[in-house]
Amino acid sequence: MKILNPPVKLSASIIEFLHEFSSRGKECKLEVLIKHFGVSTKYLKLSLSFLSNNSLIIYPSPDIVTLQTNVISSLDKSKANSRKLVLEQFMKLQPFIEFTFFLGKGKSENESIKLVKSLYDIDQDESVILGIFKEWIRLLNIKISTTPFKNETLDGIRDSLQNKLRANNFIKEFLGNNLHNVSEQVITELSDAIKEIPEDNETSVNEAGRALEDFLRIDLAKDVNLTRCAGIAEIGNELNKYDQYPKKLNNLCVGLTNVRSMGTAHGSDKMLKIKWNITAEAAIGYIIVVLSVIKSYLNFKQNNTLIF
Repeated sequence: MKILNPPVKLSASIIEFLHEFSSRGKECKLEVLIKHFGVSTKYLKLSLSFLSNNSLIIYPSPDIVTLQTNVISSLDKSKANSRKLVLEQFMKLQPFIEFTFFLGKGKSENESIKLVKSLYDIDQDESVILGIFKEWIRLLNIKISTTPFKNETLDGIRDSLQNKLRANNFIKEFLGNNLHNVSEQVITELSDAIKEIPEDNETSVNEAGRALEDFLRIDLAKDVNLTRCAGIAEIGNELNKYDQYPKKLNNLCVGLTNVRSMGTAHGSDKMLKIKWNITAEAAIGYIIVVLSVIKSYLNFKQNNTLIF
């Protein structure tokens, strides 16, 4: 693989430009986009490749380019999101996440880059990769500390809120040896849940709930037919029929459904006819409980021990 380092300002401008077309229900021809920006083809292709590789834009046909639906929805909230959307892609790149993880563990820049280059078979010189990652750290205003946390859970989640890239590393550290039994999809959803706090706590709770549901379906209960189950509660009740899944954890999952329903998964409260507002503290607590449930299930499944 190769690490693409796009011009952030140009990439954000392309997103905004395409949003103007989509908001008017119009398609944008590639030649129109090229003519509008008037930069070198190589420079523009770098941005377009990055945006396409990260599923921010799509090509309905070879000569038409448009934004993905979820990007349009995000931009409808605030145009200031365009630059944020580009920078967020850096924080999702696994080699970059691993690089900062190794730095946080006290390894040198050169040691960390060598490890990442080997782990992900990156077809670029170490100096090039290091230069890109150092630029991203500057753009993201990341401060990497090698000081151990006094309380790994509380300090870790607090650090994740201040430095969104730390979210992935916090999840890795929380799950420890259980990490390899959790799918990348679930890790991404948990990370997204942390990154939403405190700007959108309702979405945070919904993402954490989705992560728990996907964990139960994809990672934990592969031996159980859950296709008829709609949501965490029905999955928890179904797992209660099987002795290999602790009933206290299953029932806890059922209870966590009520918290998720306060988020964006549902609208107003059916009985009270008003919408719940989720606090940052509640969102943080929900994420930690979800992580604890995942860890507890895996400990029981692998070691036959009950830990929560």
